[in-house]
Amino acid sequence: MKIALCNGGLGNQTFQYIFSRFIELAGGSCCYLDDSSFFLKEAAHNGFEMRRVFPNCRPKLLSEYFSEDVWEYMLQRQAGGEHIIQQWKNEGEDFTVVAEALGYQYDGNIVKIPTNEYLPWLAGAEGNIYYFGYWINKNYLKGEFEKILRAELEFAPLVGEKNRGYERRITETNSVALHVRRGDFVEIGWDSSVETYAAGVSKLRETVSDPHFFVFSDDMEWCRENLKDMGIRAEEATFVEGNRGIDSYIDMQLMACCKNIILATSSSFAYLATLLNRNESIFVVNGTGREV
Repeated sequence: MKIALCNGGLGNQTFQYIFSRFIELAGGSCCYLDDSSFFLKEAAHNGFEMRRVFPNCRPKLLSEYFSEDVWEYMLQRQAGGEHIIQQWKNEGEDFTVVAEALGYQYDGNIVKIPTNEYLPWLAGAEGNIYYFGYWINKNYLKGEFEKILRAELEFAPLVGEKNRGYERRITETNSVALHVRRGDFVEIGWDSSVETYAAGVSKLRETVSDPHFFVFSDDMEWCRENLKDMGIRAEEATFVEGNRGIDSYIDMQLMACCKNIILATSSSFAYLATLLNRNESIFVVNGTGREV
């Protein structure tokens, strides 16, 4: 049996989904997503979003593998400190945990691997495997199964006249998506400086003429205050606002429509928008070190 961790926000969920589908398509074996984290009282972000955002996706959820009463019992045990995969081992079903991230709680066989590298041999691993990680690498999407995966990751139709207006403007201009992630990134020290954004804007201007910047952020006040220092004139900017809570994914959908993008943080949300972009000649200013 193959199981992959699924947690976090939409970006992380989607990369974990892509990886699970890669395991299935390349390895020929079913891979379930361990969605137990979304049953916590305070689930991160907006809970499990894949089916709502990408109606063509085909996740196999561990919560749906078991009957409702068995799953509830497993969640109670997990709340007591016994991780889902540890429960399997304690019941006599041994697993190997393949871990590219920290945070696993398991006293069985653990294989540690590099983080976010493309490791296609993982699809051929034999036996019961629990994949613990995030698998943020373009090659799981852009390899031989890209056509299948892109079809599964088609966004739901864009909702709201305001958002359709943004989409029209993005289509009509030499649009540039600028994603400014602050919030929790500020708290953990992952946020980017004004100088980093300014360097990205300057680099983009070397190649892109007459750009119009569509600013996506969880801190628009900071963006407005620092717009000039980022090297952007007020008339060149549109602040994309209104998509909050369960509608936050629409920012990703609109970013994926832009003709150019500046990646300045390690946000999986912005990186995924870049990979899902369907413009044939998208220009990316990439300050993250990730492959695009």
